Amino acid sequence: MAAYNTVGAGYFETVRVTFIAGHDFDALNTPGPRTAIITKDLADALWPGESAVGKTLLAGGTASPLQAEVVGVVRDAYFGGRGAATSPRYMFVSNREQPRPPGETTFVIRHGGPQEIAARGVAKALRDVDARVAISALQSLRDQLAGEIAPLWILTTLLMYFAGGSLLIAGIGQYAVVAFEGRRRTREFGLRIALGASPEQLIASVLSEGLRWTAAGLALGFALSVGVASLLTRLLFGVTPTDLATYAGVFVVLSGASLLACYLPARRAARIDPVIALRTE
Repeated sequence: MAAYNTVGAGYFETVRVTFIAGHDFDALNTPGPRTAIITKDLADALWPGESAVGKTLLAGGTASPLQAEVVGVVRDAYFGGRGAATSPRYMFVSNREQPRPPGETTFVIRHGGPQEIAARGVAKALRDVDARVAISALQSLRDQLAGEIAPLWILTTLLMYFAGGSLLIAGIGQYAVVAFEGRRRTREFGLRIALGASPEQLIASVLSEGLRWTAAGLALGFALSVGVASLLTRLLFGVTPTDLATYAGVFVVLSGASLLACYLPARRAARIDPVIALRTE
């Protein structure tokens, strides 16, 4: 299965999708067999290990299939929607060889300067050709993509707030546990200080104990996240479920929060007066 579209010559140059092999459609529509351009993923599926340029493909139903010669192969990209878990398999034919019936037509235009200025030029060009043609929608690709991913953006924003709240609660909880443990070990800390332990050594001891549990939690969380990563594929755009930079950022944030939650009560315990600590019940 592959997505299908009719485009004009220069379409791939406009959307900045480069050719891997072959060339673009003939802008002059010279007589000859019908031609097609496909993505690399589709070319590898149809002719693995071979060059797709010059090959003939059949598309559509068995009753009247579309027969076209492959003249170009472009790099893999998603030309519609926000991508999916499936492979980016697309087939393009020339709109000069197979014109669409009268109806809505989409023009992709690369311009310089503000969009408002370009819009006036587009409207004038259309009026010069046919004054009856109306512009039903005019927007940038960035705005169009933003509209398509808006539901996912709202969902991920809510998840981000929930994750931030969970991190705050977890940090407060770890701080409370370390602080409680520090108060319970007040006599021990006072004795260690009286025997010559420095505040830095005491802080390092408390931090090592707290971060040991943090490391275990990070390892368990990493294993669980990798296990469910495949379920999040459709919710991601521009990043993979196993992106190393993302995992590294998460580890840094969680480790920093844990370090802060352990350091504050550890510093308080290190400042205790040994005399007062030894008198504590």
